[in-house]
Amino acid sequence: MGDTARIMELFSLQRHDFLNHFQVISGLLQMGRGEQAREYINNAAREITRLSRVVHLKLPEAAAAIMLAHYHAAERGVDVEYEIETDLGGCTIPAEKLGQALEAVLLYGVECLAPPENKDREMNVVIYAADMGYLFKVRFKTPVGTKNRPGNDGALHDIDLLLSLYGGSVKQSKVEGETEIAVYLAAAITI
Repeated sequence: MGDTARIMELFSLQRHDFLNHFQVISGLLQMGRGEQAREYINNAAREITRLSRVVHLKLPEAAAAIMLAHYHAAERGVDVEYEIETDLGGCTIPAEKLGQALEAVLLYGVECLAPPENKDREMNVVIYAADMGYLFKVRFKTPVGTKNRPGNDGALHDIDLLLSLYGGSVKQSKVEGETEIAVYLAAAITI
């Protein structure tokens, strides 16, 4: 899918999301449930604030890819929290390839958490500057019944191959009931 089509898909998802919020708020107010409407508005505002951190990334292709994956996560009942400490401004991986890789990693995590028998559907995404690059980490409690095969998954292997062309990598680990996918992103060296 081209960049314009992806942006239009994102706009469509956001439009649907906002309309849904307005309908819920309107319904609560019509039923005289003002306190619940206020609580709903506060929760929606927190969600919008959470996503605004993603929008401030310097690479719009990466931001759009993360937001599209976020909406897919919400559709599958997966809650995503973000800790973004950098804007990825110095990343040397081509923006389109970076967007593809980050979206694929997030969707991989969503699919791990999505089965109906899994009750813990929370994922944490952290982006920060690291040794001569950036780290994009996805963490979640390892769903019960999954095999402990860190790094052997075909989807992650394909992402690792793509990123390795540009000095990046993907590693997965499963320790003490938690899965972590660490994506290293190469950056330009500034002196």
